Amino acid sequence: MANPLLPMAVVLGLASPPDSSVFANEGILRQARVHTLLQALDTGTTLAGLAKGGRELNPLLSLFPNHPNASVMIPKALLTTAIPALTNKMSKKDAKTTYRIINTLYGLILLNNLRQLAK
Repeated sequence: MANPLLPMAVVLGLASPPDSSVFANEGILRQARVHTLLQALDTGTTLAGLAKGGRELNPLLSLFPNHPNASVMIPKALLTTAIPALTNKMSKKDAKTTYRIINTLYGLILLNNLRQLAK
């Protein structure tokens, strides 16, 4: 895949994966879609927490202190696009392992966000 945005288009169902892509593997494609969903849910719960007076704990997401929404949205958009592009260059085994680790971490982050919102 020469186009760096093509992996994200495949994950979103906007394009079909070439046979050489790790996303031709249905399990990896499913994990990539779970990752995208977790990113969206993390973004939504983070923004809801900020609106309730919470603060972002990740220092990388504090790039624009006067614009908290941009501080969350810009890195999330970059990460959500970069991960499929990077995993597409890995072996199928490494891509599966990467998505399992990332999805587990973001699942835990999402649970923490929900816990914070419930307070």
